[in-house]
Amino acid sequence: KTRDELVVLFSNLFQDPIILDEVTVLSQKVTHRVLQDEQVNEHAQRVTAELFEKVLDEKQLQNQAGVALWNSIKYAIVPNWFGDYGTRKTAPPTTTPTTEP
Repeated sequence: KTRDELVVLFSNLFQDPIILDEVTVLSQKVTHRVLQDEQVNEHAQRVTAELFEKVLDEKQLQNQAGVALWNSIKYAIVPNWFGDYGTRKTAPPTTTPTTEP
């Protein structure tokens, strides 16, 4: 019974616009404080560097990136439309009869 009453209390509490605004402000302040912490920044930089090092060391990923880059260069030098040259058939232009007064 107490638990049910607490659920009702908190659900009603977080429907109040004043409470929602204050919770939003508090959340922003806490987030900014955490992001300004030097230890958090150092840890994030270390973890990010390790992640990129692991990702960039993967041979399969290097191979796929190389193939994609080479295909992009080939396409930039010799676009696809050279292969289509002369194969497209265009419909003759249609003319609409004009009536002159």
